[in-house]
Amino acid sequence: MSRVYWSLAAVDLAGLGKEGYGMERFREKFDRFGQKQVKASFLGNIPATTFYSLLNVGEGMALAMGIYLLKRNELTMGDVYLLLSYVGMLNMPFFLLKYQFTQLPMALSAFSRLNTLYGPEETGDEGETAASLTDGGIVFDSVTFGYGDGSPVLKDISFRIGPCEKALIQGRTGSGKSTILHLIAGFYRPAAGKVTANGKIYYICQFPPIIEDTLYNNLVQIQDKYKESEIDTAVRKTHLDHWMRRKGIGYQSMVSPDDFTPDERQLLAWASALIASPRILLVDEFDAAIGDGTVETIDGLIRACFQDTTIVMVSHKNRSSIEFQKRIHIEDGYVVKHDNTAADSAEVRE
Repeated sequence: MSRVYWSLAAVDLAGLGKEGYGMERFREKFDRFGQKQVKASFLGNIPATTFYSLLNVGEGMALAMGIYLLKRNELTMGDVYLLLSYVGMLNMPFFLLKYQFTQLPMALSAFSRLNTLYGPEETGDEGETAASLTDGGIVFDSVTFGYGDGSPVLKDISFRIGPCEKALIQGRTGSGKSTILHLIAGFYRPAAGKVTANGKIYYICQFPPIIEDTLYNNLVQIQDKYKESEIDTAVRKTHLDHWMRRKGIGYQSMVSPDDFTPDERQLLAWASALIASPRILLVDEFDAAIGDGTVETIDGLIRACFQDTTIVMVSHKNRSSIEFQKRIHIEDGYVVKHDNTAADSAEVRE
């Protein structure tokens, strides 16, 4: 998701002609963060190293005392072992603390690499195209894409999805359905052609990731900009409040992937999408591994809360009862658009 939001932010800044300002602010905050981490690493490492060294001296003294008392038969070998183990346990917290401080420079290096990896790329006239496209619209213009050096998965695809439309992409496994979503989201760039999506994008996959953090941070995707009322409404409309009461979990409770069934993962993802309020919602096989009741809940949520959102859904089984204004079916090497619209076609290879 970070890649999606960063891509959208880059397009927004380009449309406003503020790329330089955005990068300046980002680097300023990153440099300030780096300075704080270096200072914390240096200052924090001093007491940790001091106590660690003192306890090492104490461990040596305990060993010498143990050997002395062992020779005088005042302690057994087992007593000496227990004594050394106890001193070692006292040393362990300071050893771990010292280790964590030594990891901070490595973390800064990782942040630096991420900064380079996710930096804005030259996009030609894409910013201008996105600015001229209706908010929520999606356009594929002669798009060809393949993974690595393999044969193209999608070749010369062209189609348009209008704002607020609900579009369904169908086809057999491996035909390139999910690849279309990945290209819309900005996870990949086409080898040829252009993909344009105008508006804030949110992506829901078949098995939504759960971070080991608070339920609140999982709901808001670690973005502290939403009102509590917005979060409460999303939780209530997805029926996650029932799960919270049953589990005795609050917003600040720590959660992990093991706390959620596939159905509950989907409900959490949809609650998060409702909070984020995207203009474009990409949904990849949400109905593949959940019960009928959860499918009905999500269908009701789409009808009630996502009327003004462009939704592009990939589904193999198509258990959803949503009425789609546009269907893009991948079969026998062609993409065919149904529902009384002009047909677009494109060759699709494995």
